Amino acid sequence: SDVIAGFFMLGVVIFYLVNFIPNLAITVRRFHDQNQSGWMVLLGFIPYVGWLIIFVFMCIDGTHGENRFGEDPLGEYIYDTFS
Repeated sequence: SDVIAGFFMLGVVIFYLVNFIPNLAITVRRFHDQNQSGWMVLLGFIPYVGWLIIFVFMCIDGTHGENRFGEDPLGEYIYDTFS
């Protein structure tokens, strides 16, 4: 029983370690889409509400058109599709 729990915990730790860098990269890319600094990912370290702040920012639309981090990855005509 303890061995099975240990293997399960080891699997969870490995899962989080493997997914940490890709998750960080996606979050920074999302902030850049909104013309925000990637350092805003550090808001996640605010106790109790940091994850909520990051979640709200991830739900906000990106900048339409070009910003200081480059072109809009969705293109310029995607916004006319459902208008």
